[in-house]
Amino acid sequence: MKEHIVNKITGRLKALQIPYSMEGDSITVGEEFVEIGYGSDLKKVRYDLTITIDEASRCVVVYVSTVDKYIMTVDGKLPPGESRKPQQVFRKVKHIIIDENGESNLITLDLADIPNTAKDCAIQCGWRFSTVLKMRKKPPVLLSASERVKALRINDDMDLAGVYLEDAETIVQKHSRRKKGGFFSRLFGRHSRGKS
Repeated sequence: MKEHIVNKITGRLKALQIPYSMEGDSITVGEEFVEIGYGSDLKKVRYDLTITIDEASRCVVVYVSTVDKYIMTVDGKLPPGESRKPQQVFRKVKHIIIDENGESNLITLDLADIPNTAKDCAIQCGWRFSTVLKMRKKPPVLLSASERVKALRINDDMDLAGVYLEDAETIVQKHSRRKKGGFFSRLFGRHSRGKS
């Protein structure tokens, strides 16, 4: 029964092309996604998920944590209501998947998808299920906080893969060389790849 639950969960992760690791009775995901707001506002979200399958107690426990890493805005100001908006663990984000032809596709992913898959498996097998949520209140960094970063413009020449600002004085370099895959592919750190 445990193997059935593990296969269902990992099968869903593979279908969504979300990297994961297995250690003992736990499946772990540590990934970054982009949440797109109004206009051209972008928010990078760190998503940490651990699913523990305890066969002895016939229980599936999901530990979920999300934290906003930074917000990039067009005008350099925090989006209206952002400071007052309650943080949500489960939200809809953008995710790149690559089809069998090697083409990249931008999809909308609900971060509740994998926990719901684990819950459905547990219920179908007659196991107990519980979720532990952790919402970290660390405020996101405005990428346009410094004068140098305010001059940044979002365009198809930018490579944002792996960008993370520790403080407002960090400089984000603009890459002049165009890269294959388009803006969103590079934003997610992925690109199209042809058949081997």
